[in-house]
Amino acid sequence: LFFGMTVMKHGLIPIKNDPSFIEFFTKFDPGSAGGLILCVFVGTVLTILVQSSSATIGLTMTFATQGLLTFPGAMALVLGQNIGTTITAEFATIGSANINAHRAARANTMFNVIGVAFMLLIFPYFVGFIEFATMHLGAGPVGEIVEGDMVNIARYIANGHTLFNVVNALIFLFFLPMLIKVAILLSPKEDEPEDFYRLPDFGTKLDDAPIAALANVRSEIVRMSKIAVSTFKDTIQRIEDRDYKKLRKWKRIENHLDDMQKEITSYLTRIYQSEVNESEAGEISSLMRMTNNIERIGDSVENIAQLTEKIIEDNLQFAQLTRDDLKTISEKVVIFIDLVTLGIHQPIENFMKQAEEIGNMINVMIEEMRQAHISRLRSGECGLDPGLVFIDFLSIFEKIGDYCFNIAQAVVGIK
Repeated sequence: LFFGMTVMKHGLIPIKNDPSFIEFFTKFDPGSAGGLILCVFVGTVLTILVQSSSATIGLTMTFATQGLLTFPGAMALVLGQNIGTTITAEFATIGSANINAHRAARANTMFNVIGVAFMLLIFPYFVGFIEFATMHLGAGPVGEIVEGDMVNIARYIANGHTLFNVVNALIFLFFLPMLIKVAILLSPKEDEPEDFYRLPDFGTKLDDAPIAALANVRSEIVRMSKIAVSTFKDTIQRIEDRDYKKLRKWKRIENHLDDMQKEITSYLTRIYQSEVNESEAGEISSLMRMTNNIERIGDSVENIAQLTEKIIEDNLQFAQLTRDDLKTISEKVVIFIDLVTLGIHQPIENFMKQAEEIGNMINVMIEEMRQAHISRLRSGECGLDPGLVFIDFLSIFEKIGDYCFNIAQAVVGIK
């Protein structure tokens, strides 16, 4: 950063006395209300574009050192740069499922915008105090020139930037509860799963009634499977409506499924370590297999969501035949997940036969769709980027079909 400032300093020497260059910088005069607002606006926009307040403040120091900016003009730019730097936090929350991240970004923006607004109301006194304090800290006059450079102004700007943030922070300490309330109001919590899953207390002693404990676990696995299929349906819907806000829920739900897997597996391990017979040990193994494969379905939904994010961000458009294929295969996968979920919960006649038929059907459909889509890519009917994304979708659906078949095998006790 400082090396860049030095390079710019030397680069400005040949043009700093150019009349048109000087005329441009005379516009940054905070002596009037319009000039003051212009300085703040330019500082804000420049920092939004550069995405670094350190760089833009360094740029301001360089121009001021060359005599192109007055100290009040430089401080007005710095105030704008403090507003512009909030955009980094705002951009960072795009796509984030963490509600507290959004609230922190809103609070940060309010902190800087309100602070700058307050300083603008007392701007002449603010600048005067910086000059007074910096002089008494041992710096020379703000306008002192040595070999064509204003040698002290950079320190004044740095002190002004520091003073703004320190004073702003001290003031907001007294209004912190109000700031929190407004941030929550601007980013209300949506109906989403709990951050952390905890297995219910079934009130069953494992040594006395392992069968009852296993029945309770099975009901939780059914619930886990229903969450997985619901998330799958919701994520697929986002491909069609491209609702980014709703799409970002997938991360929280995927974490929820991870927690469920850990809790259920831990509980099953404790049951296994108690006195269980061979039949109960086999059921524990099957339930663990079901849990692991449901969690893998959740991971696949995560992959679908990430591809959907790419579709939205890059504005990818599918051909009509591709959209039809996507709808057909996703509906078939939903049928398979629903079947195995019901199979976990209750006996189904010819369950394994149905699972094999649907699984084989999905594999055949995917292969046919893949070949047809490759043909569309070759003929130019479908663009390359959306075409490759669709092929990735097919691979994910194929994996979900495999996971469903594994669950079906676990339901009937096939190793």
